[in-house]
Amino acid sequence: MKTYLNIADLLKDLNVKSESIHPGFHIFKFNETSKIAADALNPHLKTFFTIDFYADNLSKRQIGTTKVEDLTNSIAFNSPLQLFSVHTSNGIPGEEGYSLLFGADFF
Repeated sequence: MKTYLNIADLLKDLNVKSESIHPGFHIFKFNETSKIAADALNPHLKTFFTIDFYADNLSKRQIGTTKVEDLTNSIAFNSPLQLFSVHTSNGIPGEEGYSLLFGADFF
């Protein structure tokens, strides 16, 4: 299982092209992702916080030990070192929403 030690490594696996304004902070639209690496979808850990705003969710998520079928019109909070994975049926995790990533140092 992969552990993302910094935001830049996750953004690389998500294939997000936008630039970060600070190494400990990034926000992006879900539709900015493409050709997502398997490590970013398979169960993994992050050493930073994430807040995801889902307007449309086409996939199942596992957050910690909780499996979620539908996060449409929801907000999900992930703490550092909390298990996270995405299970898609068509390879597309969803296009409508935002992800906010930040480290404790940015706080």
